[in-house]
Amino acid sequence: MHVLANRQHDMAPTTQQRLVNVSRRGFMKGSAGLALGLYLSPLLGRGGGAGAAEENGEFAPNAFVRVTPDGEVVVIAKHIEMGQGTYTGLATLVAEELDADWESVRVEGAPADTERYKNLAFGIQGTGGSTSIANSFEQMRRAGATARAMLVAAAAERLEVSPGSLTVRESRVIHEASGRELDFGELADAAAGQAMPEDITLKAPERFTLIGKQRLPRQDSPAKSDGSARFTQDVQLDGMLVAVPAPPPRASAADWSASTTPRH
Repeated sequence: MHVLANRQHDMAPTTQQRLVNVSRRGFMKGSAGLALGLYLSPLLGRGGGAGAAEENGEFAPNAFVRVTPDGEVVVIAKHIEMGQGTYTGLATLVAEELDADWESVRVEGAPADTERYKNLAFGIQGTGGSTSIANSFEQMRRAGATARAMLVAAAAERLEVSPGSLTVRESRVIHEASGRELDFGELADAAAGQAMPEDITLKAPERFTLIGKQRLPRQDSPAKSDGSARFTQDVQLDGMLVAVPAPPPRASAADWSASTTPRH
């Protein structure tokens, strides 16, 4: 088998990348269809994780969630979305414990970082074997619950009330007794300065409002339907080579060789 070499590159979005395959893009915009490929997250190549976004006024208490000043809740999915609903499932776990407004939730794929984003079932960063939700169920819920506790602590300070007197609904921290409330975006900067809670209590299943309770709109469908999703075939880098396997000339052929010489 002859293999064309593929140069390794940092996959962070740059001005050198551009969208290609106009015919597929035009098709996706003009009609309903199915596009197969690997979706490229806007996070590819970014540092991501706790503290990375706080300079921009965002609240990033851990590697799996951040809250922007405009109230957007960004869930970092460590598993690839291949049509099985992983992005929606992982976002639901975070949103449940965070008591976030589903309309404000957005998902980004995690960058390459085995320590932060490993599959707890495999010990490496990977998606497969129907493990995405099973190995992330408590992990992602804890990420959401941690963010919620810190947002509540920030609201308690600003409103000068006890954290226990506050409730959270649809991305708003509410003081029922006085009728005052603050949304997540208003609290993002202050929450980033709160101490990490030492003990987190997760919701009991009977208190779930999202998990198993609602048929939520899928997170990945809009971009795949309107053609705005970016796939691997949409990326071009300076000097990039494409690896193409060449099958042997006959069945059961055993000998093979590899060539790193570019072919044009």
